[in-house]
Amino acid sequence: IGRRGSKVALSTFHSLGLRILKEEYEAAGLGKRFVIYDTGDQMSLVRELMRQVKVADRRLDAGRILDIILKTKRERRKEVVIDWGDDYELAAYELYPRYIAQMRAYSAVDFDDLLIKSLEVLKIPEVGERWAERFDYMLVDEYQDTSNEQLEMLRILAGHKNNVCVVGDDDQSIYAWR
Repeated sequence: IGRRGSKVALSTFHSLGLRILKEEYEAAGLGKRFVIYDTGDQMSLVRELMRQVKVADRRLDAGRILDIILKTKRERRKEVVIDWGDDYELAAYELYPRYIAQMRAYSAVDFDDLLIKSLEVLKIPEVGERWAERFDYMLVDEYQDTSNEQLEMLRILAGHKNNVCVVGDDDQSIYAWR
């Protein structure tokens, strides 16, 4: 990613999201010293929530519940879409709002939030415009693996300049299974 006043700045979308959140933490509803939860932290939180609501008694796999919670969050849903006969979806349905609330209470973000929350912040017109002014040219490698959130971020950051070059190969997509 090219930046005015400097030669070149290189970044993944996730590290750029982190940079955005560090500068725009108030707009993102985060504390200045927010923390990033890795998978272990997320699993610990899900297990704790399972104990609090007595879901742990059902001997369900916390990882599977976390997967459903994260999928729901990526889809930007307010609640888990459930099959009432699926114990995992029922548990995730019950735990999802608590997971979101607890992450907010801890001023914590997970890996997905680096994209989701930074994108939400960039959608605030004055913030998006301010960040778009920082970049004269943008190059995206491995474009075939760009998610919808990353594409939206790219569009906002390209601003009115639209100086974007992408490089990719569909035959190498890590998302071919989708």
